[in-house]
Amino acid sequence: MRRLTVLALFALVVSGSGIAWAGPATATVTVLHGLPGLTADVYVNGKLTLDGFKPLSSTSPLKLPAGSYDIAIREVGAPADSKPAMEGTVQLKAGTNVSIIAHPDSQGTPSLSVFQNDLAPVKAGMTRLEVRHVAAAPELDVWVDGKRTLTEIQTEKAATKVLSAGEHPVLVTESRQTAGLIGPEGVNLKEGTARILYVTGSLDEKTLDLMSQTLTGLQSGPGVLSGNGGFAATRGFPAWAAALMVLGALAVGGSAWSLLRLRGTGGRCER
Repeated sequence: MRRLTVLALFALVVSGSGIAWAGPATATVTVLHGLPGLTADVYVNGKLTLDGFKPLSSTSPLKLPAGSYDIAIREVGAPADSKPAMEGTVQLKAGTNVSIIAHPDSQGTPSLSVFQNDLAPVKAGMTRLEVRHVAAAPELDVWVDGKRTLTEIQTEKAATKVLSAGEHPVLVTESRQTAGLIGPEGVNLKEGTARILYVTGSLDEKTLDLMSQTLTGLQSGPGVLSGNGGFAATRGFPAWAAALMVLGALAVGGSAWSLLRLRGTGGRCER
């Protein structure tokens, strides 16, 4: 079975014209897979665009045409006409910068959420931490430096705090509780960046996890995002040409974007 990345999923224009990149009416999109235990086939506008998509996978940021995208996720190998495990429609508006993540909702049902990425600048010596709750779990609190800092975060909601740059221990607990669900872990928050932590998985199934996304170049204004996610060519598009496109995108702007995952209390954020 040929495996593609979600980079190919959203770069493909299903009209048959091939790969679409930055244009006068585009949105910047990063896609994350936060559904534990589901290796999936992903259909976009009725076309099988990605097969064997593994949990906790992600993409680099992409410039995509504004418009409507119908997304259906089925278990890998399931017939194309079978009932999807999850489906939804995403509207991309020109000029926006968003992250799209498939995840369990508060009841454990597969869901799709779209978050607007904040590219506002931060002051010298500062950084921005954002926690997005996309897990089958109650409201969450996030402790930073031993203090309850972000509180009562509901599923599919987020909370943000501007902090001094440096390494900060981060702990995730149920709201108004002190027992750690994830962490504490040292998170290196670099000057002029925004670090986004996604709490994914299920509390009852003991699959809570973290994914991390970093937006850079925010010292004096929004930076140009580039990615380091995996890549494989879409069907009918030469792999070498797709790789050249990605390398070209990485060469523009000079900012960096990173995605990593943490496994329960055993994982570590990048330092």
